[in-house]
Amino acid sequence: MNPQDNLDNWLKELVQALDKAERRQGVGSVALEWFREVFLPGEGYDWAGSPHDVDAAIKAASGNGVITIAKKSDSESSANRVTVIKLERSNKAVTDILRELITDAFNFQPVEIRGEPLSDTVLRERR
Repeated sequence: MNPQDNLDNWLKELVQALDKAERRQGVGSVALEWFREVFLPGEGYDWAGSPHDVDAAIKAASGNGVITIAKKSDSESSANRVTVIKLERSNKAVTDILRELITDAFNFQPVEIRGEPLSDTVLRERR
């Protein structure tokens, strides 16, 4: 497999994971260290177990404007600064990937199950 293909796949999965992490956290950015060391490996991506591959994906995503990385205070009263990562939702690559996710979710195809429809069974059992 072409190394660029790996990187393209990693970027897609990184966008999907960061979108999920941001929605889970309920904020527009998440702590980079937590995302890199806890969240990504927990998503089950093969490449996320390799710190080298994760750093390469994050570097490529940052270089392509897919994500931004910044320092931020961890609370209003704290002088501690945390490095955060944020998905750039206005980036065309990001919008294309997220649109693809939504499209895939709506392409649900029901599985054919033998026997009568469940609604018929429920109605018969009510009588």
